[in-house]
Amino acid sequence: MSRLSTLLLLLGTTACAAPGEVPAWVDGPSAALLKVEADLGVARAMLGNALRTVDFEPAATNVLRTGRRKRRAHVTATPVTAGAAPLQFELVEKRSPGRPVLTTISLVGDHVVPPAPARPLRGGEAARVLEAALRVATGQVLAWTASQDPVEQLRRHLDGKRPRLALADADWASLPLTRRQAERAAVLLWDDHAAHVRATRRESFDKRVVDNWYLRMAFSFTTFGEPGKGGRSAWISMHGGGNATSAVNDGQWENQKRLYKPREGVYLAPRAPTDTWNLWHQSHIDPMFDALITDLVVFEGVDPDRVYLMGYSAGGDGVYQLAPRMADRFAAAAMMAGHPNETRPDGLRNLPFTLHVGGEDAAYDRNEVGRKWGVNLAALRAKDPGGYEHWVEIHEGKGHWMDGQDAAALPWMAKHTRDLRPDRVVWLQDDVLHRRFYWLAVDEPAARSRIVVERVGQEFRFAESTGVKRVILRLDDVMCRLDRPVTVRWKDEVLFRGVVPRTVATLARTLEERGDPSGIWSAEVVVDLPLGGD
Repeated sequence: MSRLSTLLLLLGTTACAAPGEVPAWVDGPSAALLKVEADLGVARAMLGNALRTVDFEPAATNVLRTGRRKRRAHVTATPVTAGAAPLQFELVEKRSPGRPVLTTISLVGDHVVPPAPARPLRGGEAARVLEAALRVATGQVLAWTASQDPVEQLRRHLDGKRPRLALADADWASLPLTRRQAERAAVLLWDDHAAHVRATRRESFDKRVVDNWYLRMAFSFTTFGEPGKGGRSAWISMHGGGNATSAVNDGQWENQKRLYKPREGVYLAPRAPTDTWNLWHQSHIDPMFDALITDLVVFEGVDPDRVYLMGYSAGGDGVYQLAPRMADRFAAAAMMAGHPNETRPDGLRNLPFTLHVGGEDAAYDRNEVGRKWGVNLAALRAKDPGGYEHWVEIHEGKGHWMDGQDAAALPWMAKHTRDLRPDRVVWLQDDVLHRRFYWLAVDEPAARSRIVVERVGQEFRFAESTGVKRVILRLDDVMCRLDRPVTVRWKDEVLFRGVVPRTVATLARTLEERGDPSGIWSAEVVVDLPLGGD
């Protein structure tokens, strides 16, 4: 077939080819459906109408003249059902002197169809017979499609109580999904994950503890107000103390339980697992908070996009440290009367952050450090106006205890909802390493490494990267149109350009990483940065 004929075929138009020329896609056996007393044009229209009744749409036609009194047409019909295979038809028109024009309609390929009537049909009778035959043929196609559907395979896998972690090894888990399939698969996976949490963590949640293999974090919570449409908010409030006896830290925990009262939400005060000076920013805290948030979502109906972090004194130290490195977990964060130590605010680009410290709180220079952070956050905001929303309040005349004035942070925080898919991500690794941050991930995290990436429509642009060789970009249909090509650039160099498939494997893996129902991604792109990105 000529390039012109091929192009016209793909565009769904009619092309005339040389006598005897048959498109390469029409091959294999064929089964006659019926002979109709009509010319090629009428028969083709009849076929189109019949196909639409069974949810197939004629997409392309190629008409060929194979003799003085014979014409042939080849028709491709595409299914409305995503993932189903197209059907191919051959129509042969014959003209004989003194006889009606007859067109034979055949289905190309290995299909079981009802026997064609022996006599030619016309009008309504022909249409009814054709539609009945197509229902048999398309029913086979759709049944086969359902058997290959990755979402149905996922449903069977989960119903069969097979190991959830084995999903990534299943061949069907890497098959491409449509947007609707990906949405259905995400619901199935989350429902299964939530059921697993209820089955394995109900007892510990009822005892108000989070366990890992060597430490235990107790917690207490009080519920205020009525939940919103998406569920309740949650307020994780870290106590002070640190570098003290268990009795002292227990007293600080008791104080924290009643220190703040949000208008709505689950107000939760955890007891630090240790009594060390850095009790809220050791490496075990991050996964414990991940598990705690998932438990709150499952057992208390908390909206994962309305979880807030706050802390006083040593708890404020924890906010300084946790908020930048876990920014993609929270909707907003409030630091009260703490000290940041070595941490930097870079990771707060998409996390609204408020800082409250007494103007006379001179121990460890908390007051002066708070003022400096205010200057630094303002500079970051000026340089990047779309990020670094903040409110810094130095409560003049107040010491380490601010007489409750810091409670003004709560209504300010409550105005914010987590944005897990921002248009720009600044990821600065702390000494406690993470493998994912918003829609970025790395396999080999390195302390103090830094990545800055922005997205504009279908394009992702690395503006900066230090200490990172390979980066994974997580995508979904909220961020971009996955049925269209995506481009990834490092400055002026194109690292990737193409359509990125949605898969069950990616959905399952990204859910399993953190147990966050909002942080499930359906597609991902792996890119290697030039010279390690430096």
